[in-house]
Amino acid sequence: MIQQYDSTPTQYLESKGTKFAFRKFGKESRVPLVLLIHYRGSMDNWDPKLLDALAKKRTVIAFDNKGVASTNGSTPETYREMADDAAQFIQTLGYEQVDCPWLFHWWSHYTRAPI
Repeated sequence: MIQQYDSTPTQYLESKGTKFAFRKFGKESRVPLVLLIHYRGSMDNWDPKLLDALAKKRTVIAFDNKGVASTNGSTPETYREMADDAAQFIQTLGYEQVDCPWLFHWWSHYTRAPI
């Protein structure tokens, strides 16, 4: 698997009429790190050097949620809808469990989520 974010090609995953754009890279791991960005933020808002450092130890997946950047559909109106769309994306990837650090305005949070 590719180890650098900047050289990772964008892939697409279709789920329930939504074509999600994402990049998957890093060291293969059973529980990937799925990056959730702030409202209307795209996967290109992440710092590539940070992601490269994270990818040295595990699989990293960055994606554009519904209605943002390269993913089609309507942008969710609530954070609950954003979470539901992210869960849909993760389930379609086939993972039973993921780690999800996410950024929300000026603070961050970390969640281990069974799917």
